[in-house]
Amino acid sequence: MPPKVSWTWHPMGGPGGALSQGGPAIAMAAARQMVPAREQTMLLLDAAHHNNLAQVVDLLDSGANPSIQVKAPWSDRLTTVLIEAASDDRPEILRRILEHKRGHGKDVQNESGVTALYMAAQNGHSACMQHLLAAGASVELSHSSGATPLF
Repeated sequence: MPPKVSWTWHPMGGPGGALSQGGPAIAMAAARQMVPAREQTMLLLDAAHHNNLAQVVDLLDSGANPSIQVKAPWSDRLTTVLIEAASDDRPEILRRILEHKRGHGKDVQNESGVTALYMAAQNGHSACMQHLLAAGASVELSHSSGATPLF
């Protein structure tokens, strides 16, 4: 049996993102009860951005919702975890979110109409596009400019 891993929440960020492993850590189970849904989504966004699959899975299992739109610290626009994972070319994280038992929002659009499939296509991230298409993401949804993932 693998050892139990604990995570520490760093509200202002920290090494490797908002969560770091080890040390005198707050058990993730306790953090789950103390962290509201929007903040859980921010932690999920940060873990996906830093390509930390273990944190992504743990946060999904704790109920973090990747479909909630949040403002990423590195952007001035609202986004979702799926859109950022597609934009950052994180196919394994994207696949895990799509396959998660809650089946979160493959077609959620941000304020400009951008979807995860649109971002993956725009950036040429073919593995992300394959996962999204396999999950049934729409090629019909358009950006506010009228562009679709097929352009």
